[in-house]
Amino acid sequence: MRIDTVKGCSYVVTCTGACTVQVLRADASPITILEAAKAGQYVFVAPTDAVEVSDEHALVTQTFKAASLGSSAQGGGIGNGENATLNSLSAATVDCSGTATFRELIVSGGLTATGNTTTLGNVITANISVQRVDVAGPASFDYGVTLAQSLMVDGHTTLKGGLGIGGTVLFYDSYGVQSAQITGVYDSPDESGVVLGNGGGVDFLRIKYNSASKYIDIHTLIPGSSFNLPVLASISVNGSCSANSFQFGPNSLSYDSSNPTRVVTSGSWQFGAAAFAGGVTMSQSLNVAGLATMYRCAVYDEAYSLMSVQTGEAVWQNKSSGTFSLRGDDDGLMGVTLTIGRNDREAARVIKQNQNGVLSHTDVPNVAEGDARWVKFNNTLTDAQFDALAVKDQTTLYITDTGKIYLGSYSLN
Repeated sequence: MRIDTVKGCSYVVTCTGACTVQVLRADASPITILEAAKAGQYVFVAPTDAVEVSDEHALVTQTFKAASLGSSAQGGGIGNGENATLNSLSAATVDCSGTATFRELIVSGGLTATGNTTTLGNVITANISVQRVDVAGPASFDYGVTLAQSLMVDGHTTLKGGLGIGGTVLFYDSYGVQSAQITGVYDSPDESGVVLGNGGGVDFLRIKYNSASKYIDIHTLIPGSSFNLPVLASISVNGSCSANSFQFGPNSLSYDSSNPTRVVTSGSWQFGAAAFAGGVTMSQSLNVAGLATMYRCAVYDEAYSLMSVQTGEAVWQNKSSGTFSLRGDDDGLMGVTLTIGRNDREAARVIKQNQNGVLSHTDVPNVAEGDARWVKFNNTLTDAQFDALAVKDQTTLYITDTGKIYLGSYSLN
């Protein structure tokens, strides 16, 4: 039968025969708090708002002066000052000055143990203040555990709900020597992370994430330290990768803050096949041992401002003098041979446009400029054909079929 009770109060049950008193956990499973083998009066403390008594004819009366803890109103009980070994105990408070061993313990108030050891069974649902607690079997703490000192776990610990740490997490090896530590770091609501430390308690690496700018900051904390990565498999980066400099052995690639499009290199570099979509600017020499194939080539220096080669046509432009020179050496002592085309191929042509001005003694004229400057020669006309010419070129030397010679219209013989 069900008897309503006041949690923490003492009651006397008068049984007509063997009976049990039980309470129900939150999951509806029963806990036996009193088990009487024969008729009589027994004392129990109600840990809940109701109890179940198996004897339908039993009388349950609240008492305000209960018998000693662990004893019954019948003989054969346990007196004060004796060691107690109980199968089940339910009480508002428990004060153990000696050694107490419980298979199952339910305390609605507080548990204080002033002895050396309190050994508990499977379920603990009370606040416990002891010098030492040994849990022999699986333990369930429904309302959490608060420790003012260290927690030492020799075996494996599984935390299904997560782990909250307010300080530094220390790691030890199998011999109990501290090997590493992890500390949380909080700079702002947008930026937080962790700091890694070594076995000596020295922090060496900080990793933070900024949720506002969406970047991960990795920073070495020991001056002079650097990352040393082993040979890894290829890494694929779908997004952007940002760095001020990269060090490859003795050589480096660094960022020039004064010129955002410039990469500063140190040492000697060798590149395989490479594509530079944004162009390449070099302040030093470029040595190409193999064939250099370029769709377009532009050359700048102080004397010759621009040379542009594209789609098979070369254009040379100079802002100051328009001069293009091929020289053997700096002193001009070595000659230069310019060969155009091949004798077993299609004939090559050198085209010179008419220049705007008088030819100098070093200028090379084209055919039109040569015709205007020098005497031409014509020996294909007869006397009749020569006489029939309406206009006779004054710079042409005519020789007819009869041997007559004319310079223009003027007869020389």
